[in-house]
Amino acid sequence: MSSTTVPAPLRSPGLANGRRKNPPKLPLSAFSPPNTGTSDTFPLPPTPSAVVPVGVVDSHLRVSASPASIDQYKENVGQLTLEKITAVVLTIDSQRSNDIPSLLQGLRSYIDLPILSVSVPFELDQAPPSEPLSCLSGTNPPTTLSTAFTRVTPEAVASLTWALDHSAVVDIDVQSDVMGSTAISGPTLYDFFEDLLTKATAPPAGADAAEKKRTPIVLSNVFPPPLDFHQPIVKVMKQPDYLQYQSRVSSLSLFENLYLKITPPVRETPGSESTVHLKEWKGRLKLYIGPVLEAFGFERMIFGTSSSPAGEAFDLPVSWYDLVRESFAELGVEQDAIDNVFMNNAKRVYGRPL
Repeated sequence: MSSTTVPAPLRSPGLANGRRKNPPKLPLSAFSPPNTGTSDTFPLPPTPSAVVPVGVVDSHLRVSASPASIDQYKENVGQLTLEKITAVVLTIDSQRSNDIPSLLQGLRSYIDLPILSVSVPFELDQAPPSEPLSCLSGTNPPTTLSTAFTRVTPEAVASLTWALDHSAVVDIDVQSDVMGSTAISGPTLYDFFEDLLTKATAPPAGADAAEKKRTPIVLSNVFPPPLDFHQPIVKVMKQPDYLQYQSRVSSLSLFENLYLKITPPVRETPGSESTVHLKEWKGRLKLYIGPVLEAFGFERMIFGTSSSPAGEAFDLPVSWYDLVRESFAELGVEQDAIDNVFMNNAKRVYGRPL
């Protein structure tokens, strides 16, 4: 029996004249406040409590058909955060497409929040359907497609291309170690993933380059990547894995319609530390906000509250909303940037028609 082989990836779009885009380099001072001897003229960042988004769109709320999942969600985010939520994007992990209409009807009966969009799954490692899914048209709220990337398969390019043709947005939960992958020889898993994006977004054969697909692709479980807290931040910044993360984020940003969701990370090592102090969480989160901000800007970050099902979630010291908001505030961001991350970008991406 002949075996199916996956072709080597094309040259990365992150290469220009044989060189990758230089990753941003951040000073250590970006991850700690100035000392008490700092002059009064030093431009201190805004007080975290003073930088608050005018509203919040939770763009990554994983739900099931059970009301208990929504009750747990409301308990986790807290009443103060709940009052700021203007809309949600629901992510359905596993549901047959012909069951989606009945599921939507059931969700409306116990979710008392505006639903901006509902993301339903498709299989990236299977051949695409011969016809568009019936749930992708005529639904209220609108329905989009989501999938998980776990491995390289020959069907992935055709499947993602089909999804980009039939959905207003495509979400990809990166459930493999794409950002940290290495290879002794040959392409890494990241190279294959970048090649998948390159081929799926390319214009049809014989078409002008201007016809390149413009459908937004939104990645989760990348920003931040799976974490552990064994090493202090100063050492992490010098590790090859972190420098590689910077470089790969920089390359991914060259896909102009690619967005990153900032969602709660999963544990890199199952059963690792169960309790991490708030200060350590903020420092680690800012370590990854920095390079993503440099590469993607505030226009292509989208806030969400659900972790990837690919790993074990952390017990956070505060709500994810408070942790992200305060981390951005301590980096000295402006009000319009906070509003983009927490609300405006999600409205623009998930509120657009096909």
